[in-house]
Amino acid sequence: MRLLNPEWLWLLPALALLAWFFPTLGLRRPFRLACALLLVLALAEPGHRRIGEGTDVWVLCDRSDSAKALLEKELPKWEKLVSDSRKGRDRVFFLDFADGSEPRPDPAARNYGGASGQSRIGAALRRVLNERDPDRATRALILSDGFPTDEYESVREALVREGVAVDWRFSTVTQGKDAAVRQLKAPEGAQLGETFLVEAEVESSVDGPTPYVILRDGVEASNGQVVIEKGRGRIRKADQLNSPGAHRYELRLLTQDEQPGNNSRSLWIEGRSAPRILWITAYEPDPAAASLRRLGFAVEVVTNFNTLDAGRLAGVRAVVFNNVPANVVPRVFMDRLDYFVTQQGGGLAMCGGKNSFGSGGWFKSTIDPLLPVSLELRQEQRKLRVSMAIVMDRSGSMGAPVSPTQKKMDLANAGTSEAIKLLGDQDLVAVLAVDSTPHDVFGKNDSAVSQASLIEVGPNRAEIEDRVRKVQSTGGGIFVYQGLLGAWNSLKAQGVGNKHIILFADAADAEEPGDYKELLRNLTESGATCSVIGLGTDKDSDADFLKDVAKRGNGRIFFTAKPEELPAVFAQETVAVARSSFVEEATALVSAAGWREISPQAQPWLPQVDGYNLSYLRPGATAGAFTADDQKAPLAAWWSRGAGRVAAITFPVAGAKSPLVLNWKGYGDFLQTLMRWTSGEDEPEGLGLRARIKGDQAILELSYDEEWEGKFASEPPTLTATSEGLSKSRDIVWEKLRPGLFTASVQLNPGELWEAAVKVGKHALPLGPFGTDASLEWDNDPAKSRALQAFASSTGG
Repeated sequence: MRLLNPEWLWLLPALALLAWFFPTLGLRRPFRLACALLLVLALAEPGHRRIGEGTDVWVLCDRSDSAKALLEKELPKWEKLVSDSRKGRDRVFFLDFADGSEPRPDPAARNYGGASGQSRIGAALRRVLNERDPDRATRALILSDGFPTDEYESVREALVREGVAVDWRFSTVTQGKDAAVRQLKAPEGAQLGETFLVEAEVESSVDGPTPYVILRDGVEASNGQVVIEKGRGRIRKADQLNSPGAHRYELRLLTQDEQPGNNSRSLWIEGRSAPRILWITAYEPDPAAASLRRLGFAVEVVTNFNTLDAGRLAGVRAVVFNNVPANVVPRVFMDRLDYFVTQQGGGLAMCGGKNSFGSGGWFKSTIDPLLPVSLELRQEQRKLRVSMAIVMDRSGSMGAPVSPTQKKMDLANAGTSEAIKLLGDQDLVAVLAVDSTPHDVFGKNDSAVSQASLIEVGPNRAEIEDRVRKVQSTGGGIFVYQGLLGAWNSLKAQGVGNKHIILFADAADAEEPGDYKELLRNLTESGATCSVIGLGTDKDSDADFLKDVAKRGNGRIFFTAKPEELPAVFAQETVAVARSSFVEEATALVSAAGWREISPQAQPWLPQVDGYNLSYLRPGATAGAFTADDQKAPLAAWWSRGAGRVAAITFPVAGAKSPLVLNWKGYGDFLQTLMRWTSGEDEPEGLGLRARIKGDQAILELSYDEEWEGKFASEPPTLTATSEGLSKSRDIVWEKLRPGLFTASVQLNPGELWEAAVKVGKHALPLGPFGTDASLEWDNDPAKSRALQAFASSTGG
């Protein structure tokens, strides 16, 4: 037994003196004496020691990018000192941490395998609290550079309560040359044409001028030199935004020093304008966009598809694709549209043409499930009998695993099989597996060939798919020319009808010996085409070469960094080539009663459309008109998806295949009605939503007027957030900080862009993009180190 407050025992001599000199108090009586002694004992707080002998020391080793080089030489020495200082029943546990944390069973094995872009000391301390032995005394020792990136103050109370003291040993940055961007500030948003300031604070170990550049969306916006005096300098630059949407600003110091990671910082600024329609079109000028502008809509026309990025959806009410093929739309933008529609309440529409819907490769894209029309063809509608040769990369890189049970090669095989499923019975197909030479997948052995077997799909479909799924990665790189030559030899020798090659290759491992340019010239002059599916991104080392192959082959180019998307990409390309889903003949139409759902007035339809994309109305969707031919295909259809709305206009509204539509007197009224419905309702007044970045946390705040107090009492607002790394959005818990303000936080990873949506009744409020960059990990501000030391000291360390 031990006494937590033994100082109260000094009352015992006092009680004895009182009992001696003042007998009338009755302290000599047994009952009163016992009560007095029990009172003193209670004040002294006796307790039973349940903590066992010995101490557990948890050694937290910082393995983040900024600390790795500094601690490389120090860690072995420090860890040995800790291990050698053990006495009796003491124990030592090693925990490596950065973005995450990993216990180290073998003290000598410093092979941390997790992400290392942050120094999450707070998370590591929470793990110690969760995994410590409560029956033993515990201390935590932090071995770090002293610059945490996460919030750790909230763990202090638990550490003190559990008696876990935090000690520290920091390795300081070497005293060489170092310049750092300490702070980058700008308004969250600005009206178009409004001047605003971009401000920065810079520190450097060397006084004098330091050159810098400010980038807006990756393009230089301004440059100059910041003068460093007494280790500090300030940058103030005025700028304007001339286009709506969120724009990324980055400040870079153009200097060579020992800590390059802290030489840049970035932030997002929204160019604010009236809510607008983002009109992505193949036409310049676009008569449909011009018509909507005349009717008072704010329309932002996009013809340069490479500019579509995460920031373009900020402030957008609806997105429209006007005869744009799927392969030219950046995937990072396309993949955002599901959340934009279903959670943020945005609108989406697609207009018809030869490069739209199924003909444009949108089948099985991320947008396909959102559309009110389905893009599969239930009847054989092909341009000609198709002869297709698929060139598959089976090089060494394709043997890399993407899951415990699958490799890249398995998913490439699945993609090829998906393409074959979509071919008709009369179509012909050849498949070549290529490393340094082509190999006929349908051949009797695996020897190199100059051409492959071209087989009719119908009677051989099951065997073909079985052979394709058994292709294995064999090593080396893919020789693209050899694969293309083998494919073309197969098609020109035996092919009939529409001849097409699909080249599948790793965008970072595609070699090109041979005159592929001359080969593709001969191929296209013979009426054949060649498309490319690149595994990787358009920034990979061999991406430009693959783009050139697709361009010279009069085909399409697809890039995907996610092997699991390969089956869908193969399907998109096959449908675009093998199926004629665009009907070019003028077709009569019949109206439907569904138009009354979105307009109180009847629509005076034109007698005929110039052509249309063959599709089918999905269950639950509504159509305003159908074709009068045997297909009975929807020409205008719509439905709601989550918080948003989606429409499909399956006939062309611009271009060479639209003279009848363009001369239609109801053209403008039709577009106006459909776009007003698709754009949804105005945002409610009295609500404000913003994000503040604090370290590796985004603090989301919803402010509201008092008129919303009663509404929120019965139906609180809900919050979801998503990022590129999440397959689905996740719910975030609000905290009512005070009347008129809800707040929540989102954990950020460097370079990860987030977006959020608040649902208030039938309304949805969008927010984003927001995030933090890699500079957070390299922010070696001495104030952060001092704050961590003070925190550790407060725990008794």
